[in-house]
Amino acid sequence: APATAVEFERAWKRAKADPHALETLLQSVPTDRFAVFFRSHLDDEILQSIVRCVCGTLLPARPEEALRILLGMAGVPRLKLGLRFLDKADRALLEGAWVELRRQG
Repeated sequence: APATAVEFERAWKRAKADPHALETLLQSVPTDRFAVFFRSHLDDEILQSIVRCVCGTLLPARPEEALRILLGMAGVPRLKLGLRFLDKADRALLEGAWVELRRQG
């Protein structure tokens, strides 16, 4: 698992084109590290890829893991700002994920 924001970004750059690699990367990060990694900066492209991976890949197969990552991301100080820059489709994907997770209990 990456130990710093720089390591995470390097790993993300290698993994972003491969859904399984990105999924593995996200699953390797302890929940509390997301807030540390993105304390001062949350790149729009990284946020978009996390949303798409969690909502599109993880949620259907492993909802508990999707919830863990989403809750970890919820602790990111700059998340609200980053969410403003998501396009409508990605915002809808994220909203749908929360609805599905609530439905599952």
